[in-house]
Amino acid sequence: MAEVTVEFIKGDKYLTWYSDDFATIRHMKKLQAEKPADVVVVNEDEDSMLIHVPVSWFREPKPKAKREMTEEQRFAAAERMRKLATKNIDK
Repeated sequence: MAEVTVEFIKGDKYLTWYSDDFATIRHMKKLQAEKPADVVVVNEDEDSMLIHVPVSWFREPKPKAKREMTEEQRFAAAERMRKLATKNIDK
C-alpha cells in the first residue's frame, strides 16, 4: 500500500513531504526540476522520496460541496451536458 505524508509545524517556512507512491514521486521530481531553489531533496531511494517544500504550497483539503437539486434542475443540467457533449463530438 502506498503512503503519502505531509508534515509541518505552524510558523516554519518549509514542510516535509514523503511518499512511496510512484505517481506522487514523479510529481515531486517534476517540481524539483521546475523549481530547484524551492524543493530540497532530503532523502531519495529507489522506492521513496522525502523532500522539503515551502509551506505556502500546501492547501488543506476541503470536502466536496453537496448540491441539492430539484428533479427539474437535474433534468435541465443533464440536457445542457448532452448538448455540450454533442457539440464537442461534432468538432
